[in-house]
Amino acid sequence: MAVIIEGKTSRRLSPAGSAPLTFAMTAFLMNLAISLPTLGRQAFWGDETLTAQAVDMDVPALVADRLGAGHFPTYFLLLKGLGLAHASDALMRLPSALFEAGAAAVFTVIALSIGGRIAAVATAVLFALVPLLFFYAQEARPYALMLLFLAIATAAHLRIIAGRIEQGRPGLVATIGCVGAALVIPAGIVSVAALHAGLLAAGSMARGRPERRLVLRHLIVTWVAIGLAALALIPNVMAAAQGSRGLMKWQLGMSPGRRLVEAWNEIFGLLVRQDANVFLPAGWEIVPSLGFVALIVTGAWLGRKNTAIRYVTATVVTTALGFVVIGSFTVTAGRYLLGILPPAILLASFASAQLLAAGRFRLPAAAMLAALAGAMALQTLDASISDTRFNWRRPADFIAANDLGHAEILTNMPFYEATLRRYLPANMAPTLRAPLPPIEPPGIIWQWSRETPNAYVLAFDGDATPPPEAVAGRTVCSWAFGRATFFVLAANMTTLPAPLRGCAGN
Repeated sequence: MAVIIEGKTSRRLSPAGSAPLTFAMTAFLMNLAISLPTLGRQAFWGDETLTAQAVDMDVPALVADRLGAGHFPTYFLLLKGLGLAHASDALMRLPSALFEAGAAAVFTVIALSIGGRIAAVATAVLFALVPLLFFYAQEARPYALMLLFLAIATAAHLRIIAGRIEQGRPGLVATIGCVGAALVIPAGIVSVAALHAGLLAAGSMARGRPERRLVLRHLIVTWVAIGLAALALIPNVMAAAQGSRGLMKWQLGMSPGRRLVEAWNEIFGLLVRQDANVFLPAGWEIVPSLGFVALIVTGAWLGRKNTAIRYVTATVVTTALGFVVIGSFTVTAGRYLLGILPPAILLASFASAQLLAAGRFRLPAAAMLAALAGAMALQTLDASISDTRFNWRRPADFIAANDLGHAEILTNMPFYEATLRRYLPANMAPTLRAPLPPIEPPGIIWQWSRETPNAYVLAFDGDATPPPEAVAGRTVCSWAFGRATFFVLAANMTTLPAPLRGCAGN
């Protein structure tokens, strides 16, 4: 692929021979080697359970369920087509690992094209070591597939920018990539808009008539397809927004600023949920985070006259601005910004290559980059052993072993009844009663516990200590499951299921 620099076509960085395939396979295998060993270690969390439930349905029910929840059914139909109905946790996550590795391979070849071999190596390494990419390579959700489609679109856009429109039908490929990214998950629509902003910022409409026609056709077809698909989605999104549990209403208690800060920290802060801090001490993630951001800014500056880098920079900036606007008035989360990471990685990789090419800065730059890679590797190692998802297998085993398969269990963690059921025997069907945020406060579970002589409470985090009024006149037993504690509050121990009657009161 050629690169346009200052309006002229330069083939200096064009990969030749077997180099693209070699780098692509290296990146693909490296990313799989990082993600596969722990693919099934953690239990599903709520959204992954929704994936499993949808894939287990017949096709009409699947489509209706996903549209009703404000999602396109594309990804879920793909998993069903792959035969993953009723599959294990690891098998359900395997496609995401493959999609993310595929995205890493494509972006590594792009980096080879615009920055040379060092940029390609840096891209492959960063894809493997950014904790958020590691996380979503291990999640049965559509985000990794979105990244693969964005990679396809980016590669085709750069071919258009380079003026190579006669080879490989880049307009068609770009349209497939953009429409695919948008129809995998609604958040992909913002990333597609950012890619198109980058395409225009790179001067694609200021070239010859064939290029302008190709770009215009690509833009029209893409947005007509997205618009038609959105017609099926928008009524369901509006209906879900009116529901008591719909559209992430737990975020309504957060200020727009806090939502944006959390999203920023998740993307660029290299934070790991429930970080074990075994390999990198707590708080030290700020060091590789600042280094990563500095490389991104440096890459954008050093490549400001490079048309391909201008395209990538515009993509990063537009994605960030788009989600700043969205996050200022409605819910947002770091995972919705996931599409910003690949172009940011390209900028950081380009900066790495440029710094290492500068004679007098080569040794200090090499030392700095090695330290940065080492710190990021330690953070990703922490991510590989941290319990970023709650282990629902443990309370499920406890419920099954103690004959609570048909009890009502109070919990301050909403939306997770289906996740608990996934790890229970098929003949057990406890019900989870949880507050509806923000209508009911989490602590209301202890008021509910007084409504029956015997209460079973699965309490998370700050509510994991029963108040005096909840325990008055009752024996209380408890079992710790990481972030959660299971309480049994009994007025008469003899009325408990037999396995629990001998528990010692706390």
